[in-house]
Amino acid sequence: MSNNLKSEGAVTIKIDQDYINDVQTPTLFIAQTIIHEAIHANMYLAIYNHVNGNLSNIPDVDDFPAIYEEYRVLNNWQHEFMADHYIGLIAQGLQEVHPRLNDQIFIDDLVNSYPDLTLEAFYTNLAWIGLNGTQSQTTYLSNPDNLANYSICYEAAKSNSTKTPNCN
Repeated sequence: MSNNLKSEGAVTIKIDQDYINDVQTPTLFIAQTIIHEAIHANMYLAIYNHVNGNLSNIPDVDDFPAIYEEYRVLNNWQHEFMADHYIGLIAQGLQEVHPRLNDQIFIDDLVNSYPDLTLEAFYTNLAWIGLNGTQSQTTYLSNPDNLANYSICYEAAKSNSTKTPNCN
């Protein structure tokens, strides 16, 4: 997966077709990847606009320019920023799109199979996928309950989400 910002402000997102078409890749993970990459694209556009003095499409985060400067010097800064400010948005997007992924039986079974886990918690845990090594994820997973729930949610989605993508 990659993002690329062109000089005219257009962002291209490329997602590995082998990943998408692999029968081991659940459609819920593909949806999570698309949301994740779209946020990267939005960040590239926000930076482009910020650097060029355009205040449109700046993330709705208090004092984006100052936060950008704080993160800019960090390696992997976009993931740090995403982990700190976008987990809720990713989780919400997953919860909205999941019923459209031919997973209704899995969604219904989640409540029965994991009675101590809310749907919101399930999607929040999946929102952390792709943010490995960030300070926020490390802090989140340092809580044993969060670590256990993350593992449960990841494995549940991996085992039970549909695996019938065929994107060309």
